Amino acid sequence: MNGTMFSDDNGNDQAEKLVDDVLSNFNLVMGVSLVNSSADLLGGKVRPGYEKKFARQQALSTNMWGSWYSLLLSIAGKMDDYGEKVEFLTIWREDYKTILVPIFSESAIISLAVDSSVDSRAIVSKVKLFLKQSLPSEQATG
Repeated sequence: MNGTMFSDDNGNDQAEKLVDDVLSNFNLVMGVSLVNSSADLLGGKVRPGYEKKFARQQALSTNMWGSWYSLLLSIAGKMDDYGEKVEFLTIWREDYKTILVPIFSESAIISLAVDSSVDSRAIVSKVKLFLKQSLPSEQATG
């Protein structure tokens, strides 16, 4: 699987299904979004009950998604120079954190909004495993 799987007529439906699947399988995740390498927001959803917490973020320009994608790729590129692989990037907020995770061989990013106390590495590992198992015929993780 790669980020281009979302480019056909059913692309948004597939992206929304992926977002829904992550939310329904991971109670620790308060919100999910999916962005492709062109910085297009393909899908996103906030768990019911958390709408007020994310009201300000939902009003952000879609250009912000491109900035996040560029930031992650920039950091990943620098880490590659040192022989390290970036598995995720955590951005801390006032009362939660957003974890950016490259997926589909790094042609897309899934962002996970979680409580600040959640172990980033653990939730990333679980979500990547879930994606790999859910999409067995296609390469889900980078």
